[in-house]
Amino acid sequence: MKQQIKKLCKQLSRFNFDEIASILELSEDEIQKVLKELIEEKVLSKISETEFAYVPDIVSYPQIETRQQNKQVKHSKPSLCFDITTLLSDNNEEQKLFENAAEYNKRHIIKCLNLFRLTSGLSFKETSKMLNEIAKKNPEYKMAYSTFIKWKSSYARNGLLGLMKSYTPSQHKSLITKEQLKEFEEIYLTPKNYSVRIAWEILRSRHPNEQISSIQSFRRALTKNFSAEYIKKRRSESLELPALNKISSNETNKITYEKVKDALDAYLKIIEYKEDEYSICAKGYIKNHLYQYFSKYKFKDITQETLINYQSKMLSEGYCVASIKRFLSTFQKIMKKYSSSSHLLFSTQETILPSLENRVLTNAEIQKIIEDESKIQELWILATGINIAELGALYYTDINFSDKTVNISKFKNKENIENIRAKYKIRSLKIPDILFNKIPKKQKGLLFKDVKIDHFDILLNTHIKLLLDKNVQINIISRNLGFYKLTDFESRYNFLLPQKLDNNFQIL
Repeated sequence: MKQQIKKLCKQLSRFNFDEIASILELSEDEIQKVLKELIEEKVLSKISETEFAYVPDIVSYPQIETRQQNKQVKHSKPSLCFDITTLLSDNNEEQKLFENAAEYNKRHIIKCLNLFRLTSGLSFKETSKMLNEIAKKNPEYKMAYSTFIKWKSSYARNGLLGLMKSYTPSQHKSLITKEQLKEFEEIYLTPKNYSVRIAWEILRSRHPNEQISSIQSFRRALTKNFSAEYIKKRRSESLELPALNKISSNETNKITYEKVKDALDAYLKIIEYKEDEYSICAKGYIKNHLYQYFSKYKFKDITQETLINYQSKMLSEGYCVASIKRFLSTFQKIMKKYSSSSHLLFSTQETILPSLENRVLTNAEIQKIIEDESKIQELWILATGINIAELGALYYTDINFSDKTVNISKFKNKENIENIRAKYKIRSLKIPDILFNKIPKKQKGLLFKDVKIDHFDILLNTHIKLLLDKNVQINIISRNLGFYKLTDFESRYNFLLPQKLDNNFQIL
């Protein structure tokens, strides 16, 4: 019985208890006993409460040649390693790239691909545990979880090129570092079709404390290192993750959907009768915040821009950053469960996704809003930084006409006016004279029955730029906009902040 389970474990590579129980006609106690013995013998590793894994001994590859008495001896390639020839048979470009790579890069590619395969489909905690178990048996395969995610993300965006450790285009005389140029190319040379400016802004938002060269420097580097045909091809074709060998029956039985709507419905059915805290919250997130926006999409059509636009929409409607992170985290789990998409960057615990819209209004455009009486709603945002949901819930009684301030304590959710629950979003804002003089002084009720504003991001960008031009501190701006963390404000609006001191600056 023990040998039977051991053999079965090697075949499955990774499995859960229910899989073993369904295949073998043994009692639960018998299976538990054998699994415990195999763990003690270090044949198996327990990577979660229900998941077990057989961690193989992985022989080094590419094959290493040694000479013994003028005879060449080659180590045989283990079956657990990827067959690069087969893997790249349909991609001549990547096959040539691998063949021309340095030996240490070939070893690194094989290492990464094996780790991707052995951890495919695992959660964060399970992946971290699995990486540790692999490293115990195969020290040369040791890799930190953060490093693993970096390479996996790079591979998803750029194929084998993303796994080249020392891939650096020919050098040019500029202040651009190798690391910055590589990261910029990973952002720009993708089917997402970001403009050079947007790619540059995303790079700046990721490194707020580093000096980043001008847009023109990056544009010159691109045209010098890559042909126009190559750039066009990289930006029009998706370099998807090559299909990895299936090693788990879980993956074989995975259900995938083409439409997001079907996946949302399927996930709701799974958690319909669950009463744990996560399931209750997830049901609300899906029904109230995800379904209306994402149900019209197919998974293959969702890009990084889609997520950023969703985030901007929710911010403009008054939702706090923490709530938006929870909505996107739930959507990320559903994508992972029901689709093969793995190229998207989701919000993390430390930051929000940078804005795609980085334009500000010109002086002429600002003056037009000031002079046009029908643009009073736009003027409110331009002058105070209030968001659309808060503006829609504003009563005349919220305005203090004696000290020219407005109290923000409510927001409009669909057709309902609700009190703001987060204390840091309850705030009092100064009303500039140019707006205050246009507000009727003896009216009652809501200021606006319906708020319809296009280009909210541009108006808000301009509001922030105007404050910065007046040397208002960013912590005050962040607080006035209702951000909980200054880092959230900085990551989103980094493109508006000064990046270096003036040339004539003197500290004393």
